[in-house]
Amino acid sequence: MTRKYLFFNRNSQNGGMLMELMMSIALAAIIIPFVFRYQQTFVERARNISVAKQMEIVQKSLERYIIQNKNILMNPTGKNITRVRIEDLVNYGLPEYIVQNYSKDYQLRVLKSADNNNKSVLQGIVILSNGDTSPLRTREIVNLGGGQLGFVEGNTTYGGFGAYRINASDFGM
Repeated sequence: MTRKYLFFNRNSQNGGMLMELMMSIALAAIIIPFVFRYQQTFVERARNISVAKQMEIVQKSLERYIIQNKNILMNPTGKNITRVRIEDLVNYGLPEYIVQNYSKDYQLRVLKSADNNNKSVLQGIVILSNGDTSPLRTREIVNLGGGQLGFVEGNTTYGGFGAYRINASDFGM
């Protein structure tokens, strides 16, 4: 007596298990890319939050530098644009790890200009420039900065959340 083994026999359940396995694999192949993309979005957002917090620390240190050195910076015969090295901000509250790890990514400037009443005004500018920063990522970092950060695109300067917009072509740089 010979017995025949068939996978797709109406009376047998042998083929059903194979089909369930194939459906499970297909479902996993469809869902896994979405899960990875979702996780990647959270990782990218965490990096942007870290950069925004770091820029706020640099900005506050530059503000302390400006307050401490305002007599020198306001000197009538001084420059309208003063470059500040990031190493100079260590004495004003900037952590050493930022200087050691990110000193090449930051450019710091102090601008001296006049307001509407013809009084001198000092403005600190923190510029983050590295290869990882795209315009879309810059906007995300600015939004995460809570209105304290801005960015320049082309010849236009934007504040956090688009709070202000002025032509920046006459920076004197």
